[in-house]
Amino acid sequence: MALIQEGIMVSLFAEGRYTNRLAKITELPKGWSQWHFDQTDMAKAKEILGGRICIAGNIPASLVCTGTPAQIKEHCRKLIETCGKGGGYILTGGAAVSETTAENLNAITEAAKEYGVYK
Repeated sequence: MALIQEGIMVSLFAEGRYTNRLAKITELPKGWSQWHFDQTDMAKAKEILGGRICIAGNIPASLVCTGTPAQIKEHCRKLIETCGKGGGYILTGGAAVSETTAENLNAITEAAKEYGVYK
């Protein structure tokens, strides 16, 4: 809160599952924080936080490392459809990825270009 009171936008990372604590986030001032989620129920996050803060994340690192480009693109499509309506969502990984292929990373970019266009 001290950062927000000084006029600084805060970006926070919620590692693991944070779904049962989403309502607590609504206590922060509207428009002053961005939350990056790892394994949170993103439909619930959008429902509770949409229009209040920017949400990001939830592409599983395990999927990016071991999945196929088609699986990754499909997961991203679902995230965009769930969280992208009305804006306020950043498509990104839930956590850092140490080893994957260029094709798997490209699948995320392709999904963003194909499904992440606001109309």
